[in-house]
Amino acid sequence: MRLAVTPLEKYDIFDLPVEIRVNILPLISPQLSNYMTENPRKDLVLNLSSVKFLDSSTIKLLVNLHKRMESDKKRLYLLKPSNDVMKIFSDVKLDGIFSFLNGCEELDKAVCSADYAAYLPFTQKENGLRNLRGSCPLCGSENIVGYLINVNDYDWKWESDYPFPTAYLKGTSTALDVIGLCPIVCAECFMCSTNTADFTVNDGNAASIRSSLGEDAKLLLLKDVKTRKKIVEDIELVVGQDFFSHPRKPVIAYNLHVLAESCVRSLTALKSAALPFWIGYYSYLSTKYAPSHKKDALIDNCRTWLTQVINEKQRYNFIHLSKTYFILLIAAISLNKDKEAGRLFVDFSELIDALPPGVKSYSSGFNSPAFWFTQAKFILEKQPLNAQ
Repeated sequence: MRLAVTPLEKYDIFDLPVEIRVNILPLISPQLSNYMTENPRKDLVLNLSSVKFLDSSTIKLLVNLHKRMESDKKRLYLLKPSNDVMKIFSDVKLDGIFSFLNGCEELDKAVCSADYAAYLPFTQKENGLRNLRGSCPLCGSENIVGYLINVNDYDWKWESDYPFPTAYLKGTSTALDVIGLCPIVCAECFMCSTNTADFTVNDGNAASIRSSLGEDAKLLLLKDVKTRKKIVEDIELVVGQDFFSHPRKPVIAYNLHVLAESCVRSLTALKSAALPFWIGYYSYLSTKYAPSHKKDALIDNCRTWLTQVINEKQRYNFIHLSKTYFILLIAAISLNKDKEAGRLFVDFSELIDALPPGVKSYSSGFNSPAFWFTQAKFILEKQPLNAQ
């Protein structure tokens, strides 16, 4: 028995069968155990929406999974349990142990909030945002510049046919350039990333969260320090207080995304599935701030790397694929490749149609596939493609 899996960015959702008894546990348990071993940075989500019965052996398995995830500083979530299943947990007094959630929007917010809460003690508040305190895992410098950002703290909206979403403070009309604020950079070796977990953070005392980068990744990044310093010298970039301003100046936001893309390129020898996506994605984000004469080369870079994602889409999660289709479609339109844009939209539509109902109905968040598809559809309706 193979469990159906919905791959997403920070977690994957495993669908459990209608009845789980001791005789099928030997088929289920190894799959979940292997997942945790192979995805140490991801949370685990079990979809209980179809489950009608759990026996005591299954409860024991869930408790063990919870303990293992907790020891790895990750989380186990149980999605959409029925009233009957909730009664089973209540009867054995375990309803207070697990995290039960009612849908994918609630799930995504819970996961992002939990990550944010874990890093919150390692920040200081300044001008409404949280500055990170920590060090670079490569050179050890404590001069890192960046913010702790939770994308679900904002209302994300599309402005007409603009190809980048805008973040607003919850319930207000105040916009904040969150995309420009996301990169974190070391002022010494210029390691740069939008992933907080890539850096070591500390509170000035004994408490800390170590970087999740493996030793192989650190060695590759260290080898390319000269490349990053050359980038910084060429653009005459000085890391200073301007990096803490918000919104960041476009030239700063542009060059930080260039540095982040350079760091991902350094890791290509690891042959991680996600690397082509991140190279193309950072190039796309760079176009938001890039000088006009740089944009064509960035678009070409997007197309080169993200086409690899499409050609090997079985290796990527639904969030990566949704953003990939959106970016490639925007690139095709900008290059007047209408036939290509139409084909990409058809493929994008098929991806959305294949989503499980719970994921498809989550339509308003930055990490929602439907959020990106809605804007792709709007852009095509506003600018119909020429027949070719």
